Amino acid sequence: EQSLAALTAAILDGLSNVLDAEQPDWLVVQGDTSSAFAAALAGFYAAVPVLHVESGLRSHDPLNPWPEEAHRRMISPIATLHAAPTAAAALSLEREGIDRKNILISGNSGIDALHKMCGRLDQDTDLLTRTQARLPLSRPDKRLIFVTCHRREQRVERMQGLARALVRLAARGDVEIVLPTHPSPQVHTPLHKALYGKTGISLVPPLDYAATVCLLRTCHFMISDSGGLQEEAPALGKPILVLRDVTERQEAVDAGAAILVGQSEERILTEANRLLDHPTHYAGMARLRRLFGDGKASARIVEHLM
Repeated sequence: EQSLAALTAAILDGLSNVLDAEQPDWLVVQGDTSSAFAAALAGFYAAVPVLHVESGLRSHDPLNPWPEEAHRRMISPIATLHAAPTAAAALSLEREGIDRKNILISGNSGIDALHKMCGRLDQDTDLLTRTQARLPLSRPDKRLIFVTCHRREQRVERMQGLARALVRLAARGDVEIVLPTHPSPQVHTPLHKALYGKTGISLVPPLDYAATVCLLRTCHFMISDSGGLQEEAPALGKPILVLRDVTERQEAVDAGAAILVGQSEERILTEANRLLDHPTHYAGMARLRRLFGDGKASARIVEHLM
């Protein structure tokens, strides 16, 4: 229950001390979090060049996602180098006055991590067995729907709409819904109150990355407000219903891999039932797509930086 102001101030102060002690040649920040924004600002104050990984993604609505859209926009003018995941992201940076020579279209390092974890799960049977043992994986007669919800702008009334849609979806009897509950009380409390004990819905503690990827590979489709999962789901051929009205990853929507459903109970239910009941529609969305990288972004970024 930290405030954004207190969190940002603490990160800025703490990282400023680290930069003073370490005197780095470069500071690398990734994404759009308060940590990324405060770190970039600390680097700027310390006259340390900043490389922004995952730069240039834009929803063009400063309140969605909030506060991440604003964080990204504020990092860009003070960063020295920009690793943009897509050509569209690079174009957004250029339109904002960033010199093209300081932009690298790299793909996203998050996709590198996804490929690496998939490889580990395929090769390390002990890791896979331990991970699967912690998950309520679906029975053969049920299709698994993986749901996540954590955004700050998802107020209680919006989460209640999602909860009602999930209860109605589970009542079909042919699906198993798995929802890791975010530790934030503003998210955990209303969802737990609405969904705990409901047939066909498993509420689980927050997952580590191996478990998240294992669920993503196993599920029939996703319902989520996550930015990263909008990249990872298409990379594994999993349709995703996005609990937002706008997205900074429009490429997934344009490619037919994602559908924006907002927070409407009826819209969520309609699109979920379409994926369950219409095989042709499902097949059109469930295709492997390299929209945000090929797993080699990190190598490109390192080579460019050197």
